[in-house]
Amino acid sequence: MTPSTAPTPPTGAQAPTTTPTQSPTTAPLAASPTPAPTSKPAQSPSGEVPPAGESASPSGESSPITPPVDTHDGAGGTVGAIIGAVAVVAAVLLGVGVCVFAVRRRRRRRDDGDDVQLEKAGGASGPTEQEREADDVAAAVDDVPPTRCFAGVPLVSFDEAMHLLLTLDEDVPNRPDVRRPSAEHVTLVPKYVRGQYKADVAKRDSVKALVKQHGVTEDEVLAVVAFTAEHPYPTYRWFNAWLNCSRRDEQVVKHVGPFFVLLFNALRKLPEQVVSASRGVNVRDIP
Repeated sequence: MTPSTAPTPPTGAQAPTTTPTQSPTTAPLAASPTPAPTSKPAQSPSGEVPPAGESASPSGESSPITPPVDTHDGAGGTVGAIIGAVAVVAAVLLGVGVCVFAVRRRRRRRDDGDDVQLEKAGGASGPTEQEREADDVAAAVDDVPPTRCFAGVPLVSFDEAMHLLLTLDEDVPNRPDVRRPSAEHVTLVPKYVRGQYKADVAKRDSVKALVKQHGVTEDEVLAVVAFTAEHPYPTYRWFNAWLNCSRRDEQVVKHVGPFFVLLFNALRKLPEQVVSASRGVNVRDIP
């Protein structure tokens, strides 16, 4: 049996076209979203992946990753600089204060007479060249000159020392509040002091112990009594005023020095004591 063939369309006629239909099973699937590209660790030319925290270099060697540097710390740096400058200034001021304190302390001890070395036979040796230089340094710090000028003053009796002190016929510079002793005071003060000594001071057991244990002489005790007496004339005001003035000439040394040496000898022999005391000073007329 011979198979049949489809009729051939005539010449010039177009063959009918048919649109193929798609079945549900053969319909193309909906396009799925394209996955985002994933980054791969950089590889060195050798193909090795560097460890975390390092990057691959063209030569194949891994190099550490340098973290970014924060350059916005200007405020902290300024505060640190200020604190450092304040610390330096404080250290300098502290050093200067210690030096000034040491110089003043040395001068105070000298004024108290710690450096006056009296000979047993009486009198004292004069200041050495080093001591004079120390006096110049102290005078540069304080307006009141030191009392080292009294180091060469001889040791005399109480009556002679009081006579010289009360007969200094000059006014104390810049001290209008201190009145000069009169001729009557020159006689009354030593007489009054001796009367107080015999009537009261010499009879005290404490004074007898000082004389016996520490070798305080009668003239030295009289000097202490005169320095603490307010009547008939305040000798201590006249004496202290001259010590605190700027004069240290021959006239002052001659009249003030003997009483200073006598009083200093007495105070140096007394035992040291720490007590509480109150004192008032009238400074109305002091410039």
